Amino acid sequence: MQGWLVRWKNRTQEERLASHNRATSLADGMIDAFAMGMVHWQTMVVYFMSGYIKSAMLLGLLTAIRVFAGAVAEPVLFRHMHGRAYYKGVFLLVGAIARLTWLLMGLAILFISETHTTWFVILFFILTAVQGFAYGGISLAWTSLMNKVIPARSRARYLGFRSACDMLTSVLGAQFVTLILADHPKAVGFGILFLVAAAIDFVSLIPLAMMKEWKSPDTVERTSRTRPSLIATTRDAFGDRNFRRHLLASFAIMCAFTALQFQSQFAENQMGMDAAGLANMATLTLAGQAIGYIAGGWLQSWGGYRLVQLTGFSLTVVYLVMALLPAGQSLFIAMAGIWGLGNALYLLSARNIVAFLVPYEKRMAYFMLVGVMSSISGALFPLTSGLMFDLMGFKAMCAVLLVPAALSIVLAFGIREQKFEDT
Repeated sequence: MQGWLVRWKNRTQEERLASHNRATSLADGMIDAFAMGMVHWQTMVVYFMSGYIKSAMLLGLLTAIRVFAGAVAEPVLFRHMHGRAYYKGVFLLVGAIARLTWLLMGLAILFISETHTTWFVILFFILTAVQGFAYGGISLAWTSLMNKVIPARSRARYLGFRSACDMLTSVLGAQFVTLILADHPKAVGFGILFLVAAAIDFVSLIPLAMMKEWKSPDTVERTSRTRPSLIATTRDAFGDRNFRRHLLASFAIMCAFTALQFQSQFAENQMGMDAAGLANMATLTLAGQAIGYIAGGWLQSWGGYRLVQLTGFSLTVVYLVMALLPAGQSLFIAMAGIWGLGNALYLLSARNIVAFLVPYEKRMAYFMLVGVMSSISGALFPLTSGLMFDLMGFKAMCAVLLVPAALSIVLAFGIREQKFEDT
């Protein structure tokens, strides 16, 4: 204990900055995760808006607009952020815009959702697009900032721990919802819910603002000539065989991940699983993700991000093979935990591996391309898998998805991580 205290007191300035930034980022992440657990998009928001949007296609369009707005934001923000000395200001700006949209949604629900329904739906679509754009910007700014202020030697373990803590607090946030909705009419309850979530989320900007950032090593003069060409940037990235393998492997595994979206529907309709069983499935998914984030941090420190990816991809293959077996409800519930493990390992490595593929000055561009790919595949693949589910059923769909899952493993084997000055 005494030796640990001595090392703590004798930390270098770099170690003190890293400790400070880890603490502020953890506080920001946990507060934000609690708030977002209260207004989880795929459950709470879609459920509420289904009362106003009766068309399944339009309801799906609402989510698609959010995803595609995020895909548009990353290239736009990349051109704005490229060569900037500091990223935190951009992060705070887009973060404030995202939180403002939740606030405006809550006010719209309270004051016009019941009296001016058409205008409310139109406004909600507009706010959704703005929110998606803001979250796309947050994704790029956050990844760039974390890869700058958190040392590479501890980054994976820290981000794994932080993500697991975020998962826990998001579950707590989801449980807090019942306290707000229980004693109010639906519109009033959801309006208050959105406002409370926005208020809590605004608080998370305080520790974020306390983060300490230094000047970027690739800072350039801000003129129109320094703004990078998106076409040239994309061409350069796809010319990098190492990164191309990573991008294609990510694209393939994102396709395979869509199976979980249809597992609960199959379990309920074909296996007669009740609400308690579905709740257990959701809980195991979250538990698997939390464990996966922590395990991924340790795996990376031992064998690199490629090992993290290969483990996650392999677990996804195991999940899909299990889906083909004669299954009881217990096996189906356990499958969700396997999916959560594999998914968390991929998410931890998807962007962070870029720091070990290209030098610092290229990373923001590559982060941006990974984000755009994730947004496109997140909107496209649920549609293709849903079509297969309707035409062939769950098990046949999983058999087909084994192909991209196996392909992702083959592609990941060809990735070669490198050592750079800051890693």
